[in-house]
Amino acid sequence: LGLAARAATERGEVPMSMRFALREGFRRAKASEIRAAFAIASGLARDIDFAKELREDFAASSVPRHRGHLAVALGLVGDPEAKELLRAALPRAAREPEEVGEIAIGLTLLGDRAAVPALLELLKAGKTTATLAPLAEALGRIGGSSAAEAL
Repeated sequence: LGLAARAATERGEVPMSMRFALREGFRRAKASEIRAAFAIASGLARDIDFAKELREDFAASSVPRHRGHLAVALGLVGDPEAKELLRAALPRAAREPEEVGEIAIGLTLLGDRAAVPALLELLKAGKTTATLAPLAEALGRIGGSSAAEAL
């Protein structure tokens, strides 16, 4: 459904019925994995009107994997208000390779150049490939010349 909504959006159509169905699925789901799937699908649908609810769920969640998926969803949506929220979450997420990787992806999708210093610090402190790879990718995409030396 998310891919179909994305394709319709790219054709200039606004698939509100699809977006509403994804929102309702997210709200009704109890399992974080299912909620995350609806969040990613909403991101693919570029449902910017749903971004506030995704940000709120990100802030309220203590499940690293779920927070990571929400970060990607916010990046896919293109929510500029999520940049600060995701940047602020980086230090805590550094202990969770999957979460920090997905937050880095979300920041990359948002083109958040202000995240470069924090990403560089995490890259310097990183110890595993699971942590280093997404950070390096994010820096390569948004870091510009300030990240080139570190990479």
